[in-house]
Amino acid sequence: MTSPSPSNMSDRADARPGSLVPAKIFVGLVFSILAAGFVASTYLLMLEFPKSWRTLAIAHSHLFIFFPLFGLLALAAFYLPSVIFTDLYWRHLPFGGIRYLIGFGVALFAAWYVSTFLLGPFAMPRAFWEVSQPTLATDRSEPPDCGPGRADCRRLGFTPALQSLREKASGPSSLSKFARACKPDPLIELPEENAKLRWCFASGRMANAADCCTAQTAFADAVNARAVAPATRSKLADYDEVLQPLKIFFILVVLVIGGMLVLWRTRIGIHYPDYGGMIDRHVMIGGIAMLLWPIMDYAYLDVTNVLFGRPSDDIQIRLSLVAAPWAMLLLFHYLRRFARKVEVVGQIVGVAGGAVALLARDELKDWAVKLVGIGMPWWMPWVMIATCIAGLVFLFVPRIDLVERKD
Repeated sequence: MTSPSPSNMSDRADARPGSLVPAKIFVGLVFSILAAGFVASTYLLMLEFPKSWRTLAIAHSHLFIFFPLFGLLALAAFYLPSVIFTDLYWRHLPFGGIRYLIGFGVALFAAWYVSTFLLGPFAMPRAFWEVSQPTLATDRSEPPDCGPGRADCRRLGFTPALQSLREKASGPSSLSKFARACKPDPLIELPEENAKLRWCFASGRMANAADCCTAQTAFADAVNARAVAPATRSKLADYDEVLQPLKIFFILVVLVIGGMLVLWRTRIGIHYPDYGGMIDRHVMIGGIAMLLWPIMDYAYLDVTNVLFGRPSDDIQIRLSLVAAPWAMLLLFHYLRRFARKVEVVGQIVGVAGGAVALLARDELKDWAVKLVGIGMPWWMPWVMIATCIAGLVFLFVPRIDLVERKD
């Protein structure tokens, strides 16, 4: 029998659970701050908007529902991979500590920079929750006495418009049909449907495309003006200057760690052989949880399109879209360790889902609006909570007959 080499003994010693304690403490502290920010954002919404927080939360589900539910699930799922990633850089890679600190600093700066852009005056239109509760509740239509169905209504008040959108989004109608382009290509003739009368949520009446776009512009200008003015700006908007960078930093961290885990997969297998299966399971659950963010974000996009106007008929790209190909990459990569049948099923579902997303964009957005957006049924939050609890439980349940055993 050959004795183990010093290098092998060193690798095994480095892989001992006790050696991960410093990384666990550091990652645990950072993730605890992120988790507190996720919960605080929704909690502050509930405090400042006691009567309308439910409607605001589901209208902006990508912020106030995703992060305190699926964001926490993703944090729990990426905790162990982040610990391994931190320990790998700090102890096993050349100049790893310096590289890690530089990357951490770059992520902080990027989070601040992106947040500054999203909170700046050039990022319009603003959101309803950025308007104070008294202003949101007392805002009147223009003219003040106009209501739904009135032909002279220039725009509805904030609360009536939001309530009308909530009511109709919960029904059989598809919101994407009401989002007509307000800036069509000047070199092409106007579509015939622009002359047709459709319900305009910004004015609360039937209108052609041009009249509705005028109402949408007036509606967006009113929201923007009140969200920027200190007297009518919400407290949550001020708090968000601190909370939003935390959310962006979280997105950047999980994107980077997911990619680096794929890049350093061989090194991880050498130095942390006992953690391979757990990392795979955690990354898969975290990747699936992250897929809900672009879905909810595009559901909110439909809200902005029908209330504030859609610029054109071109494909609308959101920052959240980066999570979709990233999550699919992780799923495809880590499914390889699972049993062949599970791998094949997962890859088929991934390819089919991508094809459906390309061919039926509007239909998928409509379903997103009805299930996880402003048209969300009353029971869906409970389903989400149950799903997140199940995901947390599955993180700590040993795999059974999923990984192929090679004797």
